[in-house]
Amino acid sequence: MTMDGVQDLLLTLVIEHAQFATVCTEPSMIALAAAKCRNLLGTLPQRIEVRVSPGILKNALSAGLPCGDRKGPEVSAALGAVIGDDSKGLQILDNVSPEDLESAYSIVDENMVCVSWDEEATGVYACVTSYANGHEAKVTIEGSHTNVTFMSFDGEEVFKSGSDSNSSPLRRLREVSFKDLYSACMKTDIEDIRFLLEGAKSDLELSFRAQTAEEQKHSLMGPAEKIRSSPDALASSISSSCVFSSVYHKVLLAISARMGGTPWPVLTSGGSGNQGIMLAIPVVSVCEVLGLDSDEATRALYLGHAVNLYIKSYMGSISCVCGAVSAGAGVAAAVSWCLSRDVRQGEQSIIMVLSALYGMLCDGAKASCALKGSIGAIQGLNAAFMVYKGVSIPEGEGIVGSSIEETLDNVGYFSEKIFSYGDKIMLSKMFERV
Repeated sequence: MTMDGVQDLLLTLVIEHAQFATVCTEPSMIALAAAKCRNLLGTLPQRIEVRVSPGILKNALSAGLPCGDRKGPEVSAALGAVIGDDSKGLQILDNVSPEDLESAYSIVDENMVCVSWDEEATGVYACVTSYANGHEAKVTIEGSHTNVTFMSFDGEEVFKSGSDSNSSPLRRLREVSFKDLYSACMKTDIEDIRFLLEGAKSDLELSFRAQTAEEQKHSLMGPAEKIRSSPDALASSISSSCVFSSVYHKVLLAISARMGGTPWPVLTSGGSGNQGIMLAIPVVSVCEVLGLDSDEATRALYLGHAVNLYIKSYMGSISCVCGAVSAGAGVAAAVSWCLSRDVRQGEQSIIMVLSALYGMLCDGAKASCALKGSIGAIQGLNAAFMVYKGVSIPEGEGIVGSSIEETLDNVGYFSEKIFSYGDKIMLSKMFERV
């Protein structure tokens, strides 16, 4: 692939997977498909059938939704059908009114929504079929959370795209060496990626809002509540001026708020708002400490987003391995660039994160994602600083190969042979409790 080709592919992928989303992207995706079905029907459906991949269902089960205290894909689909505004994309669940919520709950309580998972489907996949007055509308989204590949009305095709989850261009990143990826990030026009810094500021704002009293009703689930209410305890263990302490605290609060259903637009990375937060907060924080300008911060963020996608091309877009692994690697690469501008140090930083975190289990989107996300962000920072000081992981230890590409080949092999079965096994266990 030529360098121009790498630049075009990378920019397309980053833009496609870096969009503003309100609350978790999986329930938002289901709501979006349901809204598109309603628009095809021209009326509120009388029945909604949702069929999703195991990974999408796993992430939609426990993630918080705005305004109410109920969760799950049934509620997401009902809200999408009630709202009906598919122009909002992944922000469709923003500004949910009490009336919307009441209508959606009524639809669910009357058993008008049926959710199932397709064992053969992989990655990002959702198919919603809605029925009303003898008519049927079907919408399929796959490959990425807003990529509509098929629409039909009464069995007649309305729209069909050639792109699906099996032909996703994300896998094409496997053809690219890390050095070429790094070079492409450096050569991309800064104006094309300026939105990443603006998105990072929105992610940081969510963290700030999560510390304020007015946001308590939506956020601060589990561990984040303890930290917000006891800042002195955090300061006594680690200096509050330390970037590590600050980043851990901010990432924890922001992800907790988002998983609690706080309706705030977060810029995603790799299709995940949590991963967007994991990248934005540490990278911007380091840039501020080092006194880097906005162009440098933007460039660092772009490299971080690119590396997150690069790792996902081997690990899977929706995986049984936690996204903190790929996002943490993105943080490591971005911070390493901020410190040294040395491509070799960037490689070693990524390898160090993979050697530390690969295999961290994703057991669905929920409150405890705040803990895993904070670990990923801090491990990314730690890896970059350790490599900057001359520390590296020797070749041949665990999954570490002779190069970053060989290491990623190992990641891809184990992801396929071991972790590709994890979501199905996990869902079977989860449904024993339902």
